[in-house]
Amino acid sequence: MKITIHLPGVLRPSTGGQGRIDVDASTVSGALEALVTLHPSVARYVSPKEGKLPNYVRVFVGDRDVNGLQGLETPLKEGDVIRVIPAIAGG
Repeated sequence: MKITIHLPGVLRPSTGGQGRIDVDASTVSGALEALVTLHPSVARYVSPKEGKLPNYVRVFVGDRDVNGLQGLETPLKEGDVIRVIPAIAGG
């Protein structure tokens, strides 16, 4: 099923400038794997380590953080929108 992943500007260099990428997936994990298949350089931001996303990244399905759902195994439905939000630090 078609899922849309939205990426903020800070991650777009890893996707050739694309901020919106459509993938076929039935879970959040599957969507992120499909994203990495299309754009391998984004892997360092969205690839799980030991079954969890890096602490500096939040993933939302619609307006809900997947950590409050079923994590990476959160099921998706046709037309869902995933947003990847990295923490930004600096001073």
